[in-house]
Amino acid sequence: MNLKSILIKRYVDFVVGTPSAIVTDHAAVESPVAFYSVLQISQLHIHINENIKFGYPVLNIGNGYNPETGVFTAPRAGIYQIAVSLSSYKNLGADIAINGQALARIVADPVTEHFDQGSQTLVLQLQVNDTVYVRNMFNQNASVSGGLYSSFSGTLLHDI
Repeated sequence: MNLKSILIKRYVDFVVGTPSAIVTDHAAVESPVAFYSVLQISQLHIHINENIKFGYPVLNIGNGYNPETGVFTAPRAGIYQIAVSLSSYKNLGADIAINGQALARIVADPVTEHFDQGSQTLVLQLQVNDTVYVRNMFNQNASVSGGLYSSFSGTLLHDI
């Protein structure tokens, strides 16, 4: 059912006096997908190819993000924006992977005793059940800074 048909049906249902149909159709049209999760506590001793787990989901509309695994699973097909920001006091390299394939890399490589931060933003076409996650790329004993300095987020921009 296209948007015009839904709006006409809502109008007819409203005039006839069946508002429950309006709510049902409204939910079907506007069901956003968005997540934003951060690290409150640093994740230490991350092995190569191990996921970085952003364990504090501030927002998880659509329940696509799993903080225990660090994996976002697309609940609907569409165009998504994914953003990752990582802070570290050690040499850190990470992949943003979709279904196991790296599509972007982030490096946080402090040259002194201080922290460094890297970030990437991607716009991707995902299918239902495609997975997106961030994993350690090359340092066998990597660390990612907590304290809200590191985050992983995504938003469905448009259904396909």
